[in-house]
Amino acid sequence: ADQLRIVSEAEFGKKRLMNGGEFKVFTAAERVCRELGQGWRVHAQVSLGEVLTSPSSDAHRCVNAKRVDMLIVSPRGEPLAAIEYQGHGHHLGTTAPARDAVKREALRRAGVR
Repeated sequence: ADQLRIVSEAEFGKKRLMNGGEFKVFTAAERVCRELGQGWRVHAQVSLGEVLTSPSSDAHRCVNAKRVDMLIVSPRGEPLAAIEYQGHGHHLGTTAPARDAVKREALRRAGVR
């Protein structure tokens, strides 16, 4: 109830899901998937907590809020490959390499390219 009150009193606006560079990669990935004819789909800004699971709650917490820029999935919705766009501002912060390493390792261990 408190969340509803806060949201009801706040202003919201829209923002783009992807920046221009990411969108170019997204449309190229969509085109390649379509041309391959395997029924693969591309999804943008996917939370790893929604597509990876682990018996370790600590490990799952490490990836739960992290996202990949794009995820290619099979016709059954199984994650096949992640695409990360490294734009010019990606490595400006000091935490990006560590975040990338965590995502890469979790995806590798789950069998997602």
